[in-house]
Amino acid sequence: MFIASAVMVEDGRAESARRLDWPAVRARLAGWAEPVGVPIAFVLASAFAHLLVIWAELKAKGDTTPPFHALSKWDGGIYMRIARDGYPSTIPMVHGHYANSPLGFFPLYPLVVRVVYHVTPWNLLTSGAVTAVTCSAAAAVVLWHLTARLLDRSTASRAVALFAFAPGAFVLSMTYSEPLFLLLACSCMLFLNKRRWELAGVCAFLACLARPNALAVVAACATAAVVALWRAREWRALVAPALGVLGFITFPIYLRIHTGDALAYWRTQRDGWHQGFDFGANTVHQFGRFLAHPTHDVNLTMSGLAILVIAGGLVLMLRWRPPLELWAYTIVILGMALTTRTLTSTFRFTLTAFPLTIAYARVLRREAFTAAVAVSAVLFAIAAAVAAALIYTP
Repeated sequence: MFIASAVMVEDGRAESARRLDWPAVRARLAGWAEPVGVPIAFVLASAFAHLLVIWAELKAKGDTTPPFHALSKWDGGIYMRIARDGYPSTIPMVHGHYANSPLGFFPLYPLVVRVVYHVTPWNLLTSGAVTAVTCSAAAAVVLWHLTARLLDRSTASRAVALFAFAPGAFVLSMTYSEPLFLLLACSCMLFLNKRRWELAGVCAFLACLARPNALAVVAACATAAVVALWRAREWRALVAPALGVLGFITFPIYLRIHTGDALAYWRTQRDGWHQGFDFGANTVHQFGRFLAHPTHDVNLTMSGLAILVIAGGLVLMLRWRPPLELWAYTIVILGMALTTRTLTSTFRFTLTAFPLTIAYARVLRREAFTAAVAVSAVLFAIAAAVAAALIYTP
């Protein structure tokens, strides 16, 4: 009798399985297609297009180097060195000045790559590239949800398309820290909008270990906290900027313990990599050169076009009037990019100012949107090709 009962139970389960509501399952899966599938598809298409451009360039030159190796050029190679060897414990010096060294780069991305490298069978380059593309895809998903929350779903899909094929978006599939930073920054803005202060603070803390322009994330947290205090006396909002500030001082503390100099990063940037701030004097000068000779130099051409994109995006943000924390983030991140002594990698910095992308997606529709994506994709391909040829500094 026990066996007969068991058989009846199994028959009942089989009948339930046969009666599974497949239309409901398909509807649920379809519900995930736009908010998850579309952003991931755009990022994967962007990564494939990047590799295709590199392959075509190498093929044209008769170079048999695998296209995949180009993903770790420029700063990407230094991040891979940090992931493999860590930071030097003694500060490299040249003629009494700090030399260019890995100390001029933030630690979170190479740390994540090292973890992936040790827990998977992949080599270091594969670990770095997979980490970058995964973070880029996740950032696009979060950007979609943020845009849909602020505006609507169709604008969100347009925003991730513009994001994935922005002129500087080829770094999304390189071994750079931008993908991880963008994931954390977009997540922080989403959590701030949802008033999830602790989660926003954790994202700000981690972002401050990923890139120096995470000061923009801290500024956004502080702005959102001030608004919350003003409107609702929500003291818990102070957790977000407090955690961000804690993240900002964590790397200098580590450098003080590891090298003996808490300011090793900034001094390496100043002496070794010749980076610093001049309050925009160089930007004004170089933009003037761009207007006089727009095609004289690839780096100057790209930077000049990026400044025009930034100017247009700021106008569109004025018309949009997004939440104040998005304004704070955008202004700080652009301010840091445009007030440096060297005007390079401007499209790459523009990519991190993702509220501009949302502002463009808000107004570009139908033919205008198609044309914008096409022009952006052409600039994407050109930038990827000249960067792979070591002509353009990404």
